[in-house]
Amino acid sequence: MSRYSPEIDRETPATRSGARSNERLKSSTFPESTVAELAELIDQASAGKPTMSQFVDRLETRGISAIPSVNARGLNGMSYRFRGRTIKGSDIGRAYTARGLQDRKGVQFSPERDGIALKLTPERGRGSDERSPIVDRSRSDRTRGQLGGLSRDQWATVMELGRFRAVSARDLVRYRYAGNEHKFAQDLRALRDAGLVERRSVAHPKSDRTYDVIVLTARGRNSARTAAKRDGSEQTFYAGFVKPAEVRHDIGIYRMYQRERQEIEAVGGRVTRIVTDFEIKRRLMSELNRRGEDPRDPTRKSAIAARHEVAIHNGRFVIPDIRVEYETRDHEQEKVDLELATADYKSSQIAAKTAAGLKIYGPDSASGGTPWEPEYSVTLLSF
Repeated sequence: MSRYSPEIDRETPATRSGARSNERLKSSTFPESTVAELAELIDQASAGKPTMSQFVDRLETRGISAIPSVNARGLNGMSYRFRGRTIKGSDIGRAYTARGLQDRKGVQFSPERDGIALKLTPERGRGSDERSPIVDRSRSDRTRGQLGGLSRDQWATVMELGRFRAVSARDLVRYRYAGNEHKFAQDLRALRDAGLVERRSVAHPKSDRTYDVIVLTARGRNSARTAAKRDGSEQTFYAGFVKPAEVRHDIGIYRMYQRERQEIEAVGGRVTRIVTDFEIKRRLMSELNRRGEDPRDPTRKSAIAARHEVAIHNGRFVIPDIRVEYETRDHEQEKVDLELATADYKSSQIAAKTAAGLKIYGPDSASGGTPWEPEYSVTLLSF
């Protein structure tokens, strides 16, 4: 049964004034029976504590278009389009607002995991008042057509994979799917059938271990680029398998990033872009080796380093494994450069990285493993 109750959860027009009262009257053009039916369908879609991306997809299968209101801090409002009309979550009941879905119904929202998927919502709201112009696209088949027949959650996985050169299948289950192996297998099958991802066991040449790794195909990378460009993002995406000798380091980088992401989100921040060492190095070298310029000129080299916000130590650029760009709770743009220190690192390398101001992670001694073993976790190192 629906928990919808006009006597308990809904405000009456008499409790509001001015434009707010008129807004409520407009929403009340929904027949009470239709609102109750909508609440019941939302209850069904929110059962089992799904992620926000999964919740939005479930609504579509029930003929409901979610209209999330997204600002710099994340999700701050939710409306629904049903049978050609739009109604705010607050006009259904407190449990149907963006906050109520999370606090009362257990819908799990993560800016990093669900933000991309919500941006793909055709009727996404803008700002906190949820009154942006509405285009009638409530039919789920039309929306899925725009997403290539895939769900938003599946597209979010494509975008997540493409930001890194390689991701362990086990890590994807842990971080992207919150341990839900069934949903992971279902989405991976759809993405492989669409030709967007590839999974392979990669043998490391210097050990007897093999790694279950997932990457984007060229088609997946191009699709991610198109989606990012549409959203105004400058994110770079990668495709194809890296050299076997590099695969386990890349796996560790993804885990390091997840640890840092959790810290950023814990204080109200939001990751906006990932920049890999490969991308930073390419930009530096392209400028340094410009035709007609002297690449050995220390003054010029220092100016290039400053423009790309990297340090120089003993005449060399100090390039992080990844740079995480993010927006703070106060809407300020910040970055943090991360380095994954492994047993192969020499003390001189650690000294250079530390002097350059990089934030250095290493194996968690409590895990008793290496950065590439399944039980491995990362921890911040201090020197």
